[in-house]
Amino acid sequence: MTMMEERKEDFDFRYMRDHEALWTQLMDSFRDQPALILQVGNGNIEKSVDITLWLVAKLLRHKDAKVFCCDAFVGDGYTQFTEKTKPFSDKIVLCRGIPHDFVKTPAIRQRKFYMAFVDIVDLLPEQIIEILVLAFRQLHFGGLLIVDTLPDSSPMEAFVALYRQTLTVIVSGSQLVLRKRSPEELPPDRLAALQKEVQLQADLNPPPATIAARKLDACVQLFNDKCYADAISACDQIISLGAMAGPSLRQAYINRAAIRCVQGMVPDAVKTLKRAIQNGLDDQVIRSEAERLQKLAIVA
Repeated sequence: MTMMEERKEDFDFRYMRDHEALWTQLMDSFRDQPALILQVGNGNIEKSVDITLWLVAKLLRHKDAKVFCCDAFVGDGYTQFTEKTKPFSDKIVLCRGIPHDFVKTPAIRQRKFYMAFVDIVDLLPEQIIEILVLAFRQLHFGGLLIVDTLPDSSPMEAFVALYRQTLTVIVSGSQLVLRKRSPEELPPDRLAALQKEVQLQADLNPPPATIAARKLDACVQLFNDKCYADAISACDQIISLGAMAGPSLRQAYINRAAIRCVQGMVPDAVKTLKRAIQNGLDDQVIRSEAERLQKLAIVA
């Protein structure tokens, strides 16, 4: 039995009593997944602690699942929160700051979440809408956005109206529960816009394998221009990506060794190929070349 299982009965989860059955049902599909949950708080530390502990103690079983808690933690709120959640600190990522600013940061924007819980008061309507928009964008398809109903419901109504073609309202009451629709559920115009956005994001933030391929092309050009130091740097950047570099990784090692040979640094070329072999690129071409260069280094 884990510490989490041993200690979960120590908490009464007062706030979750009215919502536990619904949340358990809605989130059962990712209970055993490496799920990331986004929790945007309202400064009510007791409530935030209650929700966070319920998530980590009763819902998230996977070792890599985490809750990202965004809150201003004013006064001694930060100390209170960290002390009360200390038993499960490995499952919690604290994001201290003004909620409608922090959800724009790379810590949030570079991740996708299975669920976002938003509980915000004392903000301007446009700030509330901004948080809802940004949180919704960071959800996986099929992800859930749960919002505690505000005294002024106009921000939520405006958000639902704006995103009506990309979300499904599951519950509307003391909490608003929305599900982000999958691409297959979108109307043609929305699907086309989504595909265009995905392509734009890919162009602006290409995957590591694409970056590696581009750097490999640059390496060849730099070598042809006899800019050997820059060519070596390009190879090293590819190698630093490891397996994420894809097919370019193997060629980067070979190119680096070849450049070192041209520079008259045969021992370093041998080390480069041996490093490739140690890192799992142990094919006949690399091994034969390493052996050939080893003999040249001995002769030299």
